[in-house]
Order: sequence, then structure tokens, then C-alpha cells
Amino acid sequence: MSASRNGCPNGLQEYASTPSGELRRAVAAGSFAAIYGYPEKVVRAMIDSVDASPAPRRLTLGSTGLERMRTKLQRRFAELEAQRDVAYAADVSDVAVNIV
Repeated sequence: MSASRNGCPNGLQEYASTPSGELRRAVAAGSFAAIYGYPEKVVRAMIDSVDASPAPRRLTLGSTGLERMRTKLQRRFAELEAQRDVAYAADVSDVAVNIV
């Protein structure tokens, strides 16, 4: 599979500006470890997570990954909170609802 100017294989241009495209460019340039961490540490964290109790639903590795995930989740939470009044307005007002 040949690579284009932006580091994405032909046919995957739509991924060029996504994290996948960024990863492909880092691997192609040999800078993966400097950007994403050392593969040995990543594998060790993955193996160790199997024995964690409770096991993480998502294993976020590296400070870049953690900060990106935190930013995205904070944005999503803010969007959810902005809908609070609409969500509560849809409740049945004369019936108590217990959500567990």
C-alpha cells in the first residue's frame, strides 16, 4: 500500500486529519515513541490492566491520550448539562420515578 503526501495510504484520505492519520504519520516518521510513549510501557500497562480489579472499561495510556479524553468528556458533559432543563421538563410531574 503506497503512502500519499500526508502519510495516509491511498483510499484513506478522509482519515488524514484524525488521530489515526496523526498516528500513521508518527509511525512513518519514526517519532512514535516521542509522541505516544514507549511500546514496552504500553504493553506492560495493558497486561497489568488484566489483573486490575475492577478492570478499567477503557485503558487510557499516555498524558496526551488522557488530556485529549478529558477535554472531550468535559465538552460532552457540558453539552449534557445544557440540556438539563429540557430533560427534566419531559418527566411526569405527578409520579415519583426512582432510577437506580
